[in-house]
Parts: sequence; C-alpha cells; structure tokens
Amino acid sequence: MASRMLRLKATFDRQATTCIEYAEQCQSHRGVLEKIAVHMERHPDWDNPRAKSKLEKLRDIYVGMCEVENQMKMHASTVEGVRDWALQTEPDLNTKWAQVIEAKKEELKRATLEDQKRSIEENLREYDRTVWNVNHRGQPMPGDDDEELVVAEVKLSIKCPVSGELLDKPVRNKECKHVYSYESILQLIGKKTRVNCPCSGCNKMVNKNSLIRDQRAERAVKEYIKQTEKRKKQSQTDIDFTQM
Repeated sequence: MASRMLRLKATFDRQATTCIEYAEQCQSHRGVLEKIAVHMERHPDWDNPRAKSKLEKLRDIYVGMCEVENQMKMHASTVEGVRDWALQTEPDLNTKWAQVIEAKKEELKRATLEDQKRSIEENLREYDRTVWNVNHRGQPMPGDDDEELVVAEVKLSIKCPVSGELLDKPVRNKECKHVYSYESILQLIGKKTRVNCPCSGCNKMVNKNSLIRDQRAERAVKEYIKQTEKRKKQSQTDIDFTQM
C-alpha cells in the first residue's frame, strides 16, 4: 500500500508541476504580447483605424492567454487537492479517479470563480495601463477610479519582504497590494491553503489564487538594475581617467 501511494503521489506531483510550468509559460507569453502592443503604440501611425484594430485583436489574444493561465493554475490546484485527499484516505484500487478529479475541479471552480475573474480584470488593467502610458503618460486612463490612482502612486519597494532580496518575478497580493518574489511567497505558502501576509503590520491573508503578476514592479526592478549598471560603468570610467 505504501509503495502504491508513493507512486500515486509522484504521478500527481508531476501533473501539478506540468500545469504550473504551462501557467508560467502563459505568463511569459503575456509579457511578450504586452511588449508587442507597446511597440505598436510607439509607431507614428499608432492612432489610425487599422493600427487600432490590430491592437484590439492583440488585446483579445492577451485575454485568452490570461484565461488559459488561470485554467492551468486551476488544474494544478485540482491535482494537488486530489493528491492530498488520496494521501489522507488511501483509496482502494476501484476508485474512479476521473469522477474524483472532476468533483474536486468543480469544487475549486465554485470557490475561486470570482477570484479568477478579478485576476483577469486586474491583469488586463495593468496591460491597458502600460499601453496607455506610451502616448498618454501622466494622464488618467479612461475608467480609472480614485482607489486605482492611489495604488498607482504608492511608493514601491523593490525588495521582497520574504527573502529580503531584489524582487524576482514580482507578484502582488490582491488582498493588500503588497508585492513579493514569486518563488519566495510560494515557498512561504507551501502546502497551506493561505498564510498571513509577511509584511509587518499587515493583517491580510495571501494564497496562490490571490497572486497576480505585478508589471509595475517588474519595470521598477529593471530600471533599478539598468541604473545600477550605468553607475558601475560611470564609476569604472572615472577610475580609468584618474589612472591616466
């Protein structure tokens, strides 16, 4: 029995890992789509009807990628849930796994439906804001409300509150807006359903479904690295001149 459960666990783990990898690929593809949209928006003819039509189609593809990413995350959570159930109950050989998996999937779907919708809306909002800022930086984007404007002005830390290191693949907690490195917060959550936000003084909770990619933090980190490299080169140049 122990040997069978170990094999079962290994199978579920592989499936969950595969789904997570697919979700991460979708996230990467979303980043590429955003870069393409920004490039198109920078074109001199960005405001003509044909260009706008292409941008709208690109936005539709971005939405589709968000949906696939959510589905992959859902599949991973389903597999992990069934795995945990199997390890606790040690089902017999007659277990109808397809039915068990489908039941767990529907359970999670009902529990996370609103979170999934909100995740897509927030990712899309970040996408729209990035594209909008190409030609309208400093101007309020149509549909902005006071809360969104306040969040946009919050001073952003580029250090992860979990690892203490520079943010890597930053994600934002939808419950409190705090930002963490993706791998660091996943390690903190572990196999738990949810944990307290690691930021000092915050009483909100964080779970895998409350995390969304934070493109603003990504840009801040890239800019920090760029400026750091620039200062290093300048410092080296100054040293070279003093040695002449």
